[in-house]
Amino acid sequence: MTTSTLQVSDLPANVREFDDEALLDIVQRQTVRYFWEGAHPVSGLARDRQKTTGAPANDLVAIGGSGFGIMAIIVAVERGWFDRTAALSRLQGMLDFLENSPRYHGMFPHFLNGRTGATIPFRRKNDGADLVETTFLFQGLICAREYFAGMATEEARLRDSVNALLSQAEWNWFTRGDRRLM
Repeated sequence: MTTSTLQVSDLPANVREFDDEALLDIVQRQTVRYFWEGAHPVSGLARDRQKTTGAPANDLVAIGGSGFGIMAIIVAVERGWFDRTAALSRLQGMLDFLENSPRYHGMFPHFLNGRTGATIPFRRKNDGADLVETTFLFQGLICAREYFAGMATEEARLRDSVNALLSQAEWNWFTRGDRRLM
């Protein structure tokens, strides 16, 4: 697998020396590193505010952040930084974990335990579905489904897994029978 080899010592002392392309490249590489290297070791999902160095402090993973992480993986493959097969393997691992995690009318909670998949309450009285965070996750998954559109078995499996999660989302349940709630 190809990964970013950018080191802090590679950066110019003065950020103003960056042209637009160089700045974009560095931001993208560092973003990819955050989501790839900082991912939870069991689930592959994005940790919430996790450093990419040092021992992980806990098993907290963020559903919305994981959607952003999926997008970063796509960028890494497109830019030639990661091998397509490695990216597919990571994404399928994430999907397998999500398929076995609790959902609330098809929606995920804000946080999960990255080791067990158990819901971690966002607040004391909020331990259920989080529509905003689930939407960020689904956006990343939809992009992955469309990006990995090849004929390979692994790509077809990824698309099937994404479609299965999306099909279980009960959007209408959250509108309470299409009542105007505002």
